[in-house]
Amino acid sequence: MRIESTLEAAQPRLAAALLDPAIAVPRRFDVHRNTMMSSLVRALAEGFPSVERLVGCDFFAAMAAEFVRARPPTHPVLLAYGAGFAAFIEGFDPVAHLPWLADVARLDGLRRRAWHAADVPVLGIESLTGADPEALGGRRIALHPSVGLLGSPHPARTLWAAQNGDEPPPAIDWLAETTLVWRRDGAIRVDAVDAALLTLLDGARRRPTLAELLAADTDAEAGAKAQAFATALGRGLLADAEDARRVLAAAPDAALFDDFLPPFPAVPTIEALP
Repeated sequence: MRIESTLEAAQPRLAAALLDPAIAVPRRFDVHRNTMMSSLVRALAEGFPSVERLVGCDFFAAMAAEFVRARPPTHPVLLAYGAGFAAFIEGFDPVAHLPWLADVARLDGLRRRAWHAADVPVLGIESLTGADPEALGGRRIALHPSVGLLGSPHPARTLWAAQNGDEPPPAIDWLAETTLVWRRDGAIRVDAVDAALLTLLDGARRRPTLAELLAADTDAEAGAKAQAFATALGRGLLADAEDARRVLAAAPDAALFDDFLPPFPAVPTIEALP
């Protein structure tokens, strides 16, 4: 009984020592400490490959180790570890001269979230064709769970794409970019989003009826919304809200990756739409 009490009392210190090299422990414990740290650093490297390519493996490992010590995992699923990594990068002095790096990390996070999102059927044009207009107008619409957006004051998508197979442009235009990330047909898509589509997606995330989503005050606004809706259907960005509710309610840890979502980008006013 005395041995059990001693071990129980030592557990918090041993747990802290796994991530804090300043805590003195028996020499044999170093094996466990090194294994734990290397596993968490590798998990971050696998989750943020674009960041690792941009800063190099050695620097990334050192930066990741600092993050691990500051923010150890709170959930046993390591695939979901690192949601705070982008914010950590923003305050990490050695990369202060790379202000765009945190947004590249956010795109890596959105890609991971999209990959693990629940398999909700996309809303297709065939499900809307021939339906009773009144019933169709009352149908509630939602964003597909894989959809994520990032508004960045930097060319984050261009920099991210250059680390993921796209040929880098001869010269980068250092302008703001808004990026859409989603999953379609088993592949992750990363693309630009225009103002009209962004406005429509902003409306869809509030789960409106179809009539509310497409409501417009002018013919020009109606035309822009109709075109954006067609684009969203074609890309598989929308879902029936009831289908989404049912699938997500039955999916364990459905919201596990939602901490990777950055704030929704600023939506232009109607007057600013083309």
